[in-house]
Parts: sequence; C-alpha cells; structure tokens
Amino acid sequence: MKHKLTKRLVSILLSAMMIVVMLPLAGFGDKVGAATAAKITTQPKSIYSAAGTTAKFTVAATGTGTLKYQWQSRKNSSASWANSGQTGAKTATLSVSVIDGLNGWQFRCIVTDANGSQATSNAATLFTKLGIVTQPKSTTAQVGNTAKFSVTALGKGTLTYQWQSRKNSTSAWSNSGQTGAKTATLSVATVAGLNGWQFRCVIKDSTGATVNSGAATLTLIPKITEQPKNVTVSAGSTATFTVAANGKETLTYQWQSRKNSSAEWSNSGLPGANTATLSVAAVAGLHGYQFRCRVTDGNGNRSASDAATLTVAPQIVSQPVDQYVSLGNTATFKVSATGNGTLKYQWQSRKNSTSEWSNSGQTGAKTATLKVSTAAGLQGWQFRCVVTDGNGLSWGSRAATLTMYNIPINEKTFPDPIFRSEIKTYNDTNKDGKLGEAELAITQLDLCCLAIENLKGIEFFTSLKTLYCYDCSIASLDLSANTELLTLFCWNNGMTNLNVSNNKKLKNLSCDYNELTNLNVSNNTALQFLCCNSNNLTTIDVSKNTNLTYFNCAVNGLTKLNLSNCSKLDTLFCENNQIQSLNLSACTALHELHCYSNKLTSLTVNSKISLLDADDNSLTSLNLSACSNLKNLYVSSNKLTKLDVTKNTNLVEINCSVNQLTSLNVSNNTKLTSLECQSNSITKLDVTNCTLLENLVVDKSVVVTGQPAVG
Repeated sequence: MKHKLTKRLVSILLSAMMIVVMLPLAGFGDKVGAATAAKITTQPKSIYSAAGTTAKFTVAATGTGTLKYQWQSRKNSSASWANSGQTGAKTATLSVSVIDGLNGWQFRCIVTDANGSQATSNAATLFTKLGIVTQPKSTTAQVGNTAKFSVTALGKGTLTYQWQSRKNSTSAWSNSGQTGAKTATLSVATVAGLNGWQFRCVIKDSTGATVNSGAATLTLIPKITEQPKNVTVSAGSTATFTVAANGKETLTYQWQSRKNSSAEWSNSGLPGANTATLSVAAVAGLHGYQFRCRVTDGNGNRSASDAATLTVAPQIVSQPVDQYVSLGNTATFKVSATGNGTLKYQWQSRKNSTSEWSNSGQTGAKTATLKVSTAAGLQGWQFRCVVTDGNGLSWGSRAATLTMYNIPINEKTFPDPIFRSEIKTYNDTNKDGKLGEAELAITQLDLCCLAIENLKGIEFFTSLKTLYCYDCSIASLDLSANTELLTLFCWNNGMTNLNVSNNKKLKNLSCDYNELTNLNVSNNTALQFLCCNSNNLTTIDVSKNTNLTYFNCAVNGLTKLNLSNCSKLDTLFCENNQIQSLNLSACTALHELHCYSNKLTSLTVNSKISLLDADDNSLTSLNLSACSNLKNLYVSSNKLTKLDVTKNTNLVEINCSVNQLTSLNVSNNTKLTSLECQSNSITKLDVTNCTLLENLVVDKSVVVTGQPAVG
C-alpha cells in the first residue's frame, strides 16, 4: 500500500513538472509567432448612384490567416448598425441595389482574421440624391493670412458651387467674391473686420437640385509679423525682446516667461511686460529662460509669439585698458569678470583692428592678467580676453592697444638708412637717440623725393595724419598702425603692395604711377579723393566709398567700374582702360567725365555734366538733351551717325571729328569758340550764329556758311 502511494505521488509530481516546463515554452512560442491584428488599409468611399443602379462599396484589410467580412448598414448617422443582406455582404465588396429610399444610408465593414481580431471600417454614405459628404469646418486664422473652407458633395453630373457669406448668424447670406467662390474650396483673404463671419456653400447638380452646406465660422486672431529673437548678453546687461503684430483695433501685450522648454509659462512683471518690447536685466540665474508674448486684439482673440531664449554669458566687470610703455619693458593687461561656475580665460591678439584674432602665447594668456614682453614689431597691436563660464558660454572683452615709446633710432627699428637719417635729423629733437612720447606724437612726415626703399618704423608714429612719400623707391607700404592718417601721397614709387585697410579715417589717397595689381579701399569709407591711375589694376571696388568726390583710375586694365554708390562724385577720370559699359545713373553730382580710349558703345550722363571727354570709343548714339550745363564736348573717333547739340547752349568747345555724321546743327551754340568736325560725311555747315568762334576745323569739301574771320 505504501509502495502504490509512493508511485502515485511520483506520477503527480512528474505531471506537475511537465506543466511547469510547458507553460513558459508555450509563452515563448507566442512571442516568436506573434499574430498581426486585423487592420483596414483602404476605407470604403461614399458614393452617388441613381435609383435602379448598383452601388459598390469596397474595403481592403490585412490580418492573420483568412479574413472574414461582414458589411453592416444603418439609415442615418444616429441609427443602429445591422448586418446587411445585400449581395457580397460577407466579401470585400458590397453590391447595393439602389432605390430612392436608400438616400443617406451608411455602410461599413467589420473584418475578422483567423485569431478573431477585428477591425471596423469608416462609414461610407450612399447618395441617391445630391448630398454633402464633408461639411466646411470653422477656421481660426491670423489677420493677413488666407483662410480656407472646403466642401465635398456627391450628385448627378457636374456639380456647381457658390460660396456665400454673412456677418453673423442673424444676417442674410450673400454670394462671395473671394477666390474660389465657385469651386469646392473658398480662399478668404483675411482682414480684421471679418472676425466672426460665416461661410457656406450652395451646391447644384445637373438635375437642378440644390443643397446648402452647414455654416462655418471664421475666427481671426492677431498676426505676429515679427517674432522675438534669441538674445545673448553678458551678465549685468539688459536683454531686449521685441514683438510686432497687427489685428483689430488696439492690441494689448502680455509677455510670459518660463525656466526652460518643459516648464509652464507665467506672466512676466518685468519692465515692458505689457508693451511690444520687454526689457530683462540679465543675471546668471536667468540663463536659458524663455520669453514669449501673447497679443490680444479688440475682439478678445489672442495669438502667442514664438519662444525666444535668453543666453547669459560671463560679465566683464573691468575691461583691459590701453597700455603705453617704453620699448623693451613689460605691458600688463588685466580683466575682471563674473559668471556661472569656474571662469576660464584666453587672451588673444591681433596686428590691428582689421586683422583676425589669434590666441596669445604671452605670459598669463590663460589667466586674468596678461604680461606682454614688448618688441618693435608689436607697436599698435591689440589684445582682448575671452572669458568662458561653467556653462561653456564665452564673452570677449574690449580690445586694448599697445603703444610703445622711447624707441631707439637704430638699424633694427628703422632699417632703411635714409629714413633713419631723416628721423634722427628732424624728429630726435633732444638728440638722445630715442623717440619719446612727444617726439612720436608728430602729425606730419614729408619724405618725398628721397631714395627711401623701406618705411619700416613708420608704425611708431601712431598720431600721424599726413604722410608724403612720393617719388621714392618704396616697394611695399603697410600703414595699418597709423590709424589717424587722413592724407597719403605715395605716387611714383614702383610700389607693388599698399595696405591702407586699417586707415578708416583716410580722406585723401594718391598712389598713382606705381605697380599695384590690387588696391583694397573697402574700409576707407571716409575717402573723398582717390587717385590710383597708371598702375596694373584689373578691378577696383569703390562700392563702400560713398564720400568720393574725385576719382582717377585711368591707365589701368579695368574692364568694368561700379559707381552705383558714388552719388557725391564730381570728377571722374577712367580713360585708357578696357571698360565696355559705364552706368552713371547714380552719379547725380558728376560735373567732369574723362572716359576716352575705352570700349564704350553707349553712354548716359546726368544733367549737371559740364565736361565730357569720350574720344576714341565705339559710341553709336549720345543723348545730350538734358545737359544744359555742358561746356566742353569731346567725342572724336567714335561711330556717331547723329549728334544733337541744339539744347546745349552753353557749349564752348566741340570736337566730333572722325565719326559718321552727315549734318551738324550749331545754330543755338552762340558761345562756341572751337569746333572740330573733320573726317565725317558733312557737306555743309552753318556757323553764322557762332560769332565767338575762333577755331574751326572741317574737311575742305564742306561748304561753310558764316565762315569766321579766324580759323
């Protein structure tokens, strides 16, 4: 008995173990072969079908195993669904025998897969009469934008549409004239007065039946026309956020803030919180805060601007200051800053204000104090410190300039012997062999007509305003340290390089008769007088030189010249180049133009011109009718077939020889003293009214009436 009980117990335990083992195996198998739930991939569509026809509704679905279909129907959207008995009710396609009584009935399909998973399709409507499938929806839009209302309808034949509008629910409907008013989609150009207006569509089919859509309401909110921008400032500064909007009547503003993008917005109490401009006193704790503005119009409708982020960088409490030290001594630059966490420092230096910054390797370059061992080559150099806080945010200090004095007058500081001798003779006033502060403070140097080849050492004269170094032998000239320079005359040196990019105060520059292939004057915005003729320039950009009054770029290799910003230009010499077109429309102050020996085919000049020298071009026509001030006209060696000077009654000289003129009327040019018109096709010339004429040059074959006594 005990033996039988033991065998039975073992059998029960083995069975239990098998169950325990099998359960996780079954579960594992379910995960590996997980069934796909039934899913509708193509919804049935609403249909218009006349009585006596067959309407077909189709559905497509996916799922595990063989799918089963059951179509259902209901009389309208508020009725209960019931299984359909129509043809194909248990297939993917339902065929409905259409009768008038089925108008507005709805059909859907329930799809079941092999695992019993079900998916139900959308409802599709059967229309036997004209009907609306999709009603227009109420819309909210910003003032100034376009609001769209759409309707979908089914009916017999081609449908026609007429959108209507009304001011409110108690007003009468009237046909709309907005874009798309006779289509299924109406586009409404929104203005503030349209807030609350309603829109509907009247639809007609080919039988003449009509149906009205439901009314959709337009709600207008203010339009944000200028979003507030992200701002980065140093701690202790004021950050300003600005918004601009338009909308109905007087707009009101409420700025809001939040700590970060996941925090809740709250109304701000900062200065300007109820205006279009918010002012934020930046402190380290506000780093990363976001600000937006909610704008409300006269209807009480509201728009919110985008969020703008405040970045608070370290604050420079004490800026580095300019240093004046004796050459060979140590210059010390200091900075003081505050910010989040431990601050890091990196001093940088550059040769001048137009150069790029680079990290310094001087003593203390990564501390708050930089010590610079001065050398002659560092005169005029600038130093700044970039401070970085614990957030990785950086802020740069102001640039401080190094100026040195007690400069020894030797071969190292002034390597050119002639230049060095001039400095010793005329500038070392106390004869100590050094240039002190007062001796370096000169404002003018006259070095012209000397055999100087190198002006190294000129950088020590940082107060220099006028430099004459023409008729020397200077091949290269860098004046980047002479930031006070106003006038530079350096012509006839054989110079191949000239750097005036840092001379922002320069007004007068004459560098003609050199060998320059490039001249950068883009930073010389104060320039009034520029003479760079007789060089090897193929291009020159004067677009930033808006103060130019005199410009001579003659005898170069220029092919074009942009003078669109030179409205003050009075005199222009651009002869002996390869210029094909010259647009002078912006040069409204131009009085004197010398553009001979180019490749011009046309030319338009302003009414103030008094001298025009356009000899030796390819001009075929020239309109001078507005140039009442013109006194001197030189247009020889062109291709002119006609020249009208009847309106130019102030002309004193005309040279139009070597053209293709057949006639010339000078009866109105009573002030004329010189006229040259030979080598044309003129057969007769009347100069009776030209009583002041002293010089007349014509072909021998020309019959001249009123021949002057002298000529």
